[in-house]
Amino acid sequence: MICLIAGIFAAAFARTSLLRRQLEDHVAPLWLFYPSVVVLTACAVWLIFYR
Repeated sequence: MICLIAGIFAAAFARTSLLRRQLEDHVAPLWLFYPSVVVLTACAVWLIFYR
């Protein structure tokens, strides 16, 4: 659960960073990008803290 929450916060941070820099238009399918950020971050947090 902690890993998932960290992934959601990372996706929110990525979105705000991309919007602030006006780069969100360059990310092709948003419906695929943000869930991928969540999964990537959740797996990375799990590997760092639980393995």
